[in-house]
Amino acid sequence: KNNVGGSSHVSPAAASIGQPEAAFLAHSRAVNRLAWHPTGRRPYLLLTGGQDGTVKLWDRRATSSALNRGTGTTTPNVVAPVVQSAFNLSAKSGLGLGALFGFGGASTVRNAQLPVANAIARTAIWHCVSTFQPKCEAVRDIKWNPYLDDVFAMVAGEWLCVYDIRLNKPMIKESTHAGDATSVDWHPTQKYTIATGGGRDRSVK
Repeated sequence: KNNVGGSSHVSPAAASIGQPEAAFLAHSRAVNRLAWHPTGRRPYLLLTGGQDGTVKLWDRRATSSALNRGTGTTTPNVVAPVVQSAFNLSAKSGLGLGALFGFGGASTVRNAQLPVANAIARTAIWHCVSTFQPKCEAVRDIKWNPYLDDVFAMVAGEWLCVYDIRLNKPMIKESTHAGDATSVDWHPTQKYTIATGGGRDRSVK
């Protein structure tokens, strides 16, 4: 499960415990879309697309504990500020931290502070492997290619962009619709065919 929409934070939740597995600042504006790698070959890769016009690639294997041993990541440690902000907000609103973070019940701050603080302290910060900046408007949708492990497509504004995660520039950047395209998907059997939709032209291309 992933918490997304209206927030710049990503909190993948471990279903077995009902608490975030990781909590980190993913984008400078709201996160619009998440996409886990669809094959069993790379289940640890996650793409996030944001209102800030960027797509980021995250590696679930690289946690805060591993990064602190000197793996050279540039990802900032944001867990502490996130937790502190949540405590401040919960104190003002009278809601429990469980309600604010999207797990557990709406318990009071007094009852929720200690166990939730301990739970958040155990969460990880994942490593941002790459940031893709197509120089477009907000990213509305992302899809991995189900056949080519390194390839994904995204729509931002009127643009369709196709990336290979090993490269810094889009392999394809095409104006596809009049107005914002809001959805993109790959053909289920033809690995080089993409469909886009959602523009003011009311068409799928």
